This record gives sequence, C-alpha cells and structure tokens, in this order.
Amino acid sequence: VGSKSAATCQQEGGKREGRSMPKHHAAADRERFKLVSACAAGGGLFFEPVKFTAFVGVIVVACVLGIVFLFTGLANRVVHGFQLAGSEQVGLRMSTTWFTKVIVESPHDGYATTYVVDCDEVFLPDPVPMEYTRTLNVQEGKHQEYEFWFNKGTSVTVYFNLSTPVDLLIVKSEDAFDLWAKHSDDDGVCLRVANESHAGVRYNITQTDDYLFVWDNNYKEGSAEGKAQFFVQATVFNVSNCLAACTNKTCEFNLRKDSGQRIVIEAQPENVTSGKVQVR
Repeated sequence: VGSKSAATCQQEGGKREGRSMPKHHAAADRERFKLVSACAAGGGLFFEPVKFTAFVGVIVVACVLGIVFLFTGLANRVVHGFQLAGSEQVGLRMSTTWFTKVIVESPHDGYATTYVVDCDEVFLPDPVPMEYTRTLNVQEGKHQEYEFWFNKGTSVTVYFNLSTPVDLLIVKSEDAFDLWAKHSDDDGVCLRVANESHAGVRYNITQTDDYLFVWDNNYKEGSAEGKAQFFVQATVFNVSNCLAACTNKTCEFNLRKDSGQRIVIEAQPENVTSGKVQVR
C-alpha cells in the first residue's frame, strides 16, 4: 500500500507500460506488474492482485469469526435475572428460531422448580391467592423497596403501617426503578401514594414484568418503621401437563425449534433465600 499522488501514479504506470521487452513476454509482464489503483479518483492506493486477494481473505475470516463470537455471546448471555418470593411464578417465552438450549441457574437445589410447557400462554382459570409480609425500616432521606414478578391479570393489594409518613411508589421494571433512584425520573412510576404512614392500595397488573414497591422517606420526621402486607390474586401458568421439570441448582433444557414452548419457573412456597435465578 502506498500514498503517492495521482500524477506520480500515472508517471510510474507509463514507465512500466513503456518498457522495452521481448514481444512474447509482453503480455505476461504486463499482467505481472498490473496495478489496481485509485489514481483516477486521486486516491494513491495500490493493490497487487495477490495482496488484494489476501486482504479480502483476511476480511472474510474476520467477519466469520465475529459472527461466531457474536452468536456464542448471545447463547451464553443472561436473558433475565430475578429473585422469587415463596410460590411466585415466572413464565418466559424463549426465541427458538436461533437458540433452543436454555440454562436456568438457581441459588441452590430446591430453590425453584423449572417447567417446560408446550403452549404460548395457558393460565389456570382462577387466580391463586398469595400473601407476603415484609418488614420496613426506612431511614430518613432513604428508600426501601421489595420486588416481585407478576403475570398480567394479577391484582395486588398492599397495606402498610409505619411510625412516620412516607411515599409509596409502584414502579414497573428494574430499569425504571434505576432511573427513578438515580435521576428522580417518574416515567416508570405506575402509582404514588404520598405522605402516608397508614394506607392501603390495590393495583391491577396489565403487563407481565418486575414490579417494585418502594417506600420513600423524605419528610424529615425520622425513620419509618413497621410492616407491609401484600395480598395477591395471582395469575399463574398451568404446569400440570408440562413436558419437563427440574429442581436442581442448574437445569438445562432443549426446546423444539420454532415452537411456542416456554419455560415457567416457580419458587418453592417456603423459599426465603436471597439470590437471583438467572436464565441463559
């Protein structure tokens, strides 16, 4: 590769083609010294045929390796990570067009049961009642949150009784919570109950996702201590006809290509262990 001007290129090209040589060697010699150049465009780049072919080969190999690394990375990336309360259930629809192997990693054996179901979304006809009690100790100027994964159609009623007033926020998704916590961005806040120490509120889930219940203490009246109770009418998947089930710390499944199969992860009723389930 060179960096000569267009004029220099044309001069050198003229010298090469104007050399005195035996007639029977002329064609071979011209082919041997033929240059593919960008002189006409004022470029000054030269590629001999052999070097040009090698250059293209390197580009092709790099592209192939890039695609391999990309798909390897996608196959091993964490699709989702979440913490499950007792009896809480998560259903995930995996794209089986490109990847059919799913790995579910739990904090320990028996933390949750993972099912493979052969349908898109089949829920039990009636909601399942669940109850959770959580302790609150919200320091002045701080916030405390509890996170749940709810399927659409679920209804949640939460009561709290605290020693000093706080704001209760219901935020959909961890990303929206991060925006609120770092930048006071309320775009992901679904509901807010302001300046209350004793209150109850009901919220209907219209989209399956993580939901965070956040108690925010900004009223400069000291710590807010007490409890919150959640009464949930949960929409849950019917796993009675599942294709496979696993309760191990690490579960691997091979889904049918281009199918509507999904995995459903259900926490054990007595589950109180911290840590997240990760799906790859």
